Amino acid sequence: MLPLDGLRVVEHGRTGIASYCGRLLADAGADVIKVEAPDGDPARRRGPFPADVPDPERSGLFFSINVNKRGVRLDLGRPKDRDAFMALLDGANVLVTDHPPLEAQRLGLTWRRLRRTHPKLLFTSITPFGESGPYRDYHANDHVIYNMGGLAYATPGLPDHVDDPRKEPPLRPSTPIAEFIAGAVGATSTLMAAMLTVNDGLGRHVEVSAQEAVAAMLYRDISNYSYGHTIVGRRPVQAALMPNAIMPCKDGHVVLAVPYSHMWAPFKEVMGNPDWADLEVFEDAIARGANWDALEPLLREWTMQHTGEEIMEMVQSKGIPTFAAFSLARLLDSNHEKERGYFWQVRVDNERTAKVAGSPFIFSRTPLKLRSPAPKLGQHDEEVLGRLSSDASPWSADGWSSPDGAPDKASRLPLEGVRVLDFGQVVAIPYAAQLLAWMGADVITVETRQRLLSRGSPPYAHGIRSPNTSGHTNLLATNKRSLTLNLTTPEALDLAYEMVKVVDVVVENFSTGTMEKMGLGYDKLRRLRPDLVMLS
Repeated sequence: MLPLDGLRVVEHGRTGIASYCGRLLADAGADVIKVEAPDGDPARRRGPFPADVPDPERSGLFFSINVNKRGVRLDLGRPKDRDAFMALLDGANVLVTDHPPLEAQRLGLTWRRLRRTHPKLLFTSITPFGESGPYRDYHANDHVIYNMGGLAYATPGLPDHVDDPRKEPPLRPSTPIAEFIAGAVGATSTLMAAMLTVNDGLGRHVEVSAQEAVAAMLYRDISNYSYGHTIVGRRPVQAALMPNAIMPCKDGHVVLAVPYSHMWAPFKEVMGNPDWADLEVFEDAIARGANWDALEPLLREWTMQHTGEEIMEMVQSKGIPTFAAFSLARLLDSNHEKERGYFWQVRVDNERTAKVAGSPFIFSRTPLKLRSPAPKLGQHDEEVLGRLSSDASPWSADGWSSPDGAPDKASRLPLEGVRVLDFGQVVAIPYAAQLLAWMGADVITVETRQRLLSRGSPPYAHGIRSPNTSGHTNLLATNKRSLTLNLTTPEALDLAYEMVKVVDVVVENFSTGTMEKMGLGYDKLRRLRPDLVMLS
């Protein structure tokens, strides 16, 4: 059984935003019915295509973001098709759209209308700039949203610093990253709202601004600007902890991520302890950032003597995150990815198959997999539209189940009553746990005074360097509580075990095996709390 088995989602969109949101829900088991216009989703025309020959049934983008779904064709401008669409919603729990407000009004896909006809529907509308404010009716595509969200101006940013801000143009990756970010936020928000609707049976409107979803990624730039009115992405590297950069090497490039002081000594050993590494101007990470113009050529002289793979092996042996910069071809062909099985093989036509990105997470008890390729245009018209009168979501006959019949809980936050023990480091888990805290969870962050990584990161309020003035921590730790434990001591470990007994979730992002070495691996913790959910 998959986590979202039985959840019925109708997806009606015009960009990759709704498609990616729907794909994440579909991978987790939801029955996602993709509604396309008679001429098909625009992604069918965006490609890339085999041999660069346009074909709506062989678009790489469409294939990638629409696996595990069923597909039907409906024109909401035609009364008969609109009636069929409304009947489709009768048997659904969730509607996901990405239409700008004016287009949504034209189609009749607004919360104001839908709540009258489908009061139990969970409606997730992801728009370019939200449904209020002076930009609400602006037109946008992925490129516009990426720029309006601030990511283009912040790119290149630290650690890929700008040597001359006046000459460096804003940049963007060659993928619709803004659409994927907004789609992921939409899927997460939908699940949060679903937790409430399952309990009280009330319909809800989830409104996501794609611009705001992109801006939320800029935690470092936001903290630097709010603390010191510094535009980090468009200035030289002096604000960075270094080395933390992409460096040229013998066969391409390599990423050196050595930003913290405890990493410098073992890294010097890898380089053969050169005399210059002990100079006072390189004594700590901030000094190394301030003197990057002197340090960078010295490091480059060393990296150019080795291949990316050689540097990776040497530096990783010291427990320092470093990696050869992979081309996509090298990534797809790597032994690591082959063993993990991340990429899914889909059939494009009778002659060829192609790889698409798989699910970005693994559940221990319910592995996610490719269940069906992206639907051909109108593939499921008869299967879905032919039995609308008798087809409803298994979650309940008329929408959501209401196990406790408690509509008085409508004002609570989705994760109220959930307690999370957070062992997060630096960014990934601190940011994830912050989302949980915003949603009402009681998040207790476990820190150690022996190594204050995040709290040692600039910028600092009023320029005062202390554990409680770091903008990095103050931005990513809102709504959380802090507990300091030195987990190298038996007493602290016993306290951690007692905490595990009274929490619902444990989250961590240490290097693989670190939690096990500390005595806090999943197998150990689930003996203390059998129903524990652990995210690594």
